Amino acid sequence: MLTSQLIANGNASQSEISRAFGVPLVSVKRACKKLRDEGAAGFFRPPVPRQGHKLTEQRLQEVQSQLDAGMEVPAIGAELGVLPNTIHKAIRAGRLKKKALAR
Repeated sequence: MLTSQLIANGNASQSEISRAFGVPLVSVKRACKKLRDEGAAGFFRPPVPRQGHKLTEQRLQEVQSQLDAGMEVPAIGAELGVLPNTIHKAIRAGRLKKKALAR
């Protein structure tokens, strides 16, 4: 943010900042664009989380019903065309609940 402000105020050029700090010119340009478009607050805003496209709400319901029926994660993944790792990740994140094993 500080180097982008130096460039925006005309106190330094993009190439001078790139050489002085040893960062790629494209990174300097990207930071300048962020300052122009979003202001200083853009540097401190958390990134927008991406939306998953494999496990939509409907898919989550399908997977959850199969988990409740006692199916194993690899079998569910093979049936729905979703990697088992994706389903395990949703379980760890709390979006899906795995049925507890009876002892």
